[in-house]
Amino acid sequence: MASAMTGSSPFTHMSAHNDILNANPGTLTEKQSLVAEVKFRCKGMVLSKHYGDAEILYGKAIEVLESGDYSNEEREVKNKELSILYSNRSLTRSMIHRYSDAVSDANKAIECDKNYSKGYWRLGSAYAGWEKYQDAIEAYTQGISILTNSSDEKAWHKEIEKCRSKAKAKPQEPIAPVRRPVTSSNSISKPVTSNTKSSKTTHKDEEDSNIFTKSDAVRGYKIVDGKKTSYFHNEQTEEVKKLIGDIAPKRISTTPVPLVTNNGAKSESTSAWNKAGTWEEKDHTKYAQELLMDALSKVQYTISESDALAIHKDIVGGVTAKVSNVKNIDGHASIATVRGKRRYVYEFSLTIEFKIVLAMDLDEVVTGSFKYPEIDGTTCENGGDDLDFIDFKIKDCDGPHYRKLCDVIVRKGGLSDEIKKCICDWSSTWHSEI
Repeated sequence: MASAMTGSSPFTHMSAHNDILNANPGTLTEKQSLVAEVKFRCKGMVLSKHYGDAEILYGKAIEVLESGDYSNEEREVKNKELSILYSNRSLTRSMIHRYSDAVSDANKAIECDKNYSKGYWRLGSAYAGWEKYQDAIEAYTQGISILTNSSDEKAWHKEIEKCRSKAKAKPQEPIAPVRRPVTSSNSISKPVTSNTKSSKTTHKDEEDSNIFTKSDAVRGYKIVDGKKTSYFHNEQTEEVKKLIGDIAPKRISTTPVPLVTNNGAKSESTSAWNKAGTWEEKDHTKYAQELLMDALSKVQYTISESDALAIHKDIVGGVTAKVSNVKNIDGHASIATVRGKRRYVYEFSLTIEFKIVLAMDLDEVVTGSFKYPEIDGTTCENGGDDLDFIDFKIKDCDGPHYRKLCDVIVRKGGLSDEIKKCICDWSSTWHSEI
């Protein structure tokens, strides 16, 4: 059966990835090279929330790995790769609320590698999103039983408690009445003209019910030679093949080929899959992090003496709130080049520590911290309207008037507004010198 992914891609918006979608590697080494490229590209897609595109590429990698014959040693390598791919695709399907498919992928990840704990995590997440909380609890519990590091259990138990709380809060749905088939003498039934035809039709219906899920008909699957495939599938007749010739994609070489840069040097870091120049992505995380931390470390906000006195009469002179430290920064930044156009992919989280200083003696009177859980292209749009912080904490606070000062000058504006501007400026300029 011809693959639905070969030839011209039916996903026209994915044309930049046709080198992957049209590939037909033969050996395990070639297939591993394709899988590595898929993981690389999908990482940026997931970070930029293009879950549907990542699902398509993961599907191609799964299709490639599942085809062909393998030795026992190769089969073990293949299964471990498949476990990761199914787990990753389960995540993308959960994020677009296709929980049934996400559960299926998570189960396949576990089948491929029963010791892969992330498969159970994905299974629990998919069930939880589907609001099947008891199933989610069972999945998380199974995953805990195979964890090799007991320090990781805390996160798993936290998810279990969430599921228990949601299960208690979830209202019980009424049981729908069962409809009985009409059996009266007035009911009309069509005569069967042929026993052979009836038997054949019944067999086909049973076969279809085993292959299709309830939603498959809506999503556009059909049966070809007894196997399920999509409606993009097209079998050519021998006459058509003679007219148009052999258009099947040829096996591509996965040997890395250095590309020549503008100054004539060869670049060893360029993907072997990018010979057509359709897609290239490079990691710039360290550079972007350093720029962000450096910019934030200089942020401060000072209010006037009159504003300070309005807060409390004992405050003399101006008051300044400063960023004292940026810590726990985590995330990713990369630049993808798609047909000559650049895309900037980034997502970070970090914690800000601040201090408030009085102008009269420069004594530190209040310290505290807060966290930005998500800094990305969506939160930095529209002047950072969606750029929110959490876990606001105050310490070293001597007196209620200083707590009020902290609330006014940091939490509700002032320093937090300056930090927001700083992050938005960084988001639009970190890549300008690259």
